[in-house]
Parts: sequence; structure tokens; C-alpha cells
Amino acid sequence: MILPWQEPRCAEQAVNKVHPYRELEREYITTDISIRELCRRHGISSHSLVVVQAQKGRWQEKRAQYRAQESDAYIARHAARHADRQAQIRDKALEAIDEAIAKFREDLRATEQKLVDGEWVELPVMRLTPKDLSHALRQPEQG
Repeated sequence: MILPWQEPRCAEQAVNKVHPYRELEREYITTDISIRELCRRHGISSHSLVVVQAQKGRWQEKRAQYRAQESDAYIARHAARHADRQAQIRDKALEAIDEAIAKFREDLRATEQKLVDGEWVELPVMRLTPKDLSHALRQPEQG
């Protein structure tokens, strides 16, 4: 039994509940949820109250701004990762080129003893030919 002092004074008092509008706004702006679905999730039977708050607070504009910022941030992160990856690839290519050149230099100085006409002679050994070096230098461009 409801006592007289517990009864609402008018019909508006019975319906007017305080809703967590800041929380609803944050969820609406940061997700793809509709206002009707938002009201269902939060147990709000009259979505028109939330629609009014959304219009007053310009939730739709804030959602568009939020999405634009998120999109820009994603593009920036993706571009940074791509640039880092390209730098790593170039570093590895330069290391491979340096190694190939160092090996070529060693091979230019390398010699071996061979018996020629009964005499032991020191002859140059070509382990890595200029053609091999040229191929190694062109290979990073192709990858």
C-alpha cells in the first residue's frame, strides 16, 4: 500500500527518472550503437528522453568528430608501422650489400698454391665473381 506522502504529485514525476546521460553519451559516441539499442541496454523505456538529450548535446556531431579522430589516428599508426618496416628492410639490404662487398674484397686477395709446370705458384681464387656481386647488389631492388 502506498501512503499519501509517497505518491507522486503529478504524472510527470512518476515518469521522470534520472538517467546516466554522460555514460549514455560516451557509449553512443564511441560505438556504433543506435539510441534505441542504447536505451534497451540501459533499461530506459522511453527513448525519446534520450533523443532529446542527444540533440541538445549534439551527440551525432561528436560521434562524427570522434570517428574522424580515430580514423586519423589509425592512418598515422599504420603509416608509422609501414615506415618502420621499410626502414628495417633497407637496413637489412644494406647489411647484405656490405657483407657481399666485404666477401668480394676478401676473395680478390685470396690465393691458393697450385703446381704449374713442376713449380708451386700462388694463383688468385675467385669465389665471388663480379657478376655475383652485381647480382647481390640488384637483389634488394627486386624484393
